[in-house]
Amino acid sequence: MKLAALAVISLLPVAAFAPASRPDVGFAAAAPKSGATHDVTITNDIKMTMVVAMGGQELQRMELPQSANVACSVAVEAADATSASAAKLAFGDCKEKSPSPFGPPTEKASAYSGKSYAAKRGDAGFVVTGAGELAKEEKNAADMMVAHLLAPAPLAPLLAGKSLKKGDKIEVPADVAQKCFGLFAEEAKVSALTLVLADDAGAGDAIVFQATAKMAMAASEAMPGEMTMEPAGTWSVSKSTCRVAAMAMKGPVKMRGTMDQGGAKIEMKADGEWTLAWSVATK
Repeated sequence: MKLAALAVISLLPVAAFAPASRPDVGFAAAAPKSGATHDVTITNDIKMTMVVAMGGQELQRMELPQSANVACSVAVEAADATSASAAKLAFGDCKEKSPSPFGPPTEKASAYSGKSYAAKRGDAGFVVTGAGELAKEEKNAADMMVAHLLAPAPLAPLLAGKSLKKGDKIEVPADVAQKCFGLFAEEAKVSALTLVLADDAGAGDAIVFQATAKMAMAASEAMPGEMTMEPAGTWSVSKSTCRVAAMAMKGPVKMRGTMDQGGAKIEMKADGEWTLAWSVATK
């Protein structure tokens, strides 16, 4: 009897300290708060080497670096239970670097650098206005801020009201993925985005997903072949709003193409790496 009692007692500490199973992560879609300010930082960097060849013989090798840095403060002026209804977008110092075939890359201020815009929700969605008619670059930059911070969160239909555990996978529809990438896919088409819950133990509001994506940019006058990108990394998503608080991704960039020059077939091959990051600080 004594031995049996000791055996039972010896099991007590094990049971007492056995880890409790973690509850699944739940997501909600709380609307933006009136008076909140979101400070956004974006970096977008591509390092790529292009090789021009004919008949398998290399003719030229070029470095084609390009990058963009964006800073924007989004102040929510009015909101209801679904989304913001009025906000001010104030862009800071925003710069772009583009490759040049005649020398070092050129750097210039972005079309929206230092400019402010008003965003108001109408019956057909948000309308963004500035001092004059918005250029394409201005509209694309403003649209990304609206999609992520003012309109209903793009990921809300996929996450809100659901409970996930570590390893659960979300296949994001292409149109939603396109909206999430915004400026990063300005001239590219997103074909796939997969989010896998990386850890269900986060104590704060943001939870981390492993993210993998595929996108392509069609051939153009400047680029004779289709360019493909396959970034991978992490997305931090708010459990209370389903909004992307941060994304950090990196992946290969490839291009293969040919062009005819005076009857000769010129082969062009480019390989590189793409690094992108988006982060939001809310106050």
